[in-house]
Amino acid sequence: MTNKNFRTDNKSFLLYKDWQSIFEMLSDEQAGRLIKALFDFSSGAQVEPFREAALHMAFTIISAQLVRDGEKWEQVCAANSRNGKKGGRPRKDAANEEETGRFSQKAKKADTDNDTDTDNDTDNDEDTETKKESVTENAEGTENDPDHDDENEYETGVCAQSRTFGIPEPPSEDERLAEVRRRLDEYGR
Repeated sequence: MTNKNFRTDNKSFLLYKDWQSIFEMLSDEQAGRLIKALFDFSSGAQVEPFREAALHMAFTIISAQLVRDGEKWEQVCAANSRNGKKGGRPRKDAANEEETGRFSQKAKKADTDNDTDTDNDTDNDEDTETKKESVTENAEGTENDPDHDDENEYETGVCAQSRTFGIPEPPSEDERLAEVRRRLDEYGR
């Protein structure tokens, strides 16, 4: 196969939006003459030079871009031709096609779910006002909630987890103070 020529083998050429400002500077008659000259140029016909400077300059700018685009198109065609000569993936033989089983020929009907879900949960929340009334003051003047132990729930939870996972419980306040005193005696004050 012979090389492609953009002027004879290509059926189209690009008009860029950037060129709109060039066409707007021309009168309608000049723009018409310019576009006709561009069609002639892109098809390989001989174009007479323009006598008017504006038309000559516009034609020179646009035709140079058409040449660059055409050369690029010819390079792409040549590359495609070389790649095509190398061959491609072999076509699938219809007789040797294997069924993968991934897609069935006939669509299955949608499942209909007739199960009914029932919720048997009951709320046993007490009214918050009754809890507020049950909070009483002890002898020191602090509030005492009868629903909670004197120990901090967070600390008891941490201690319970520590015992479960074999982590030693943190030392008591007395043990910590004794350790601080021992270190002060050992290292000095």
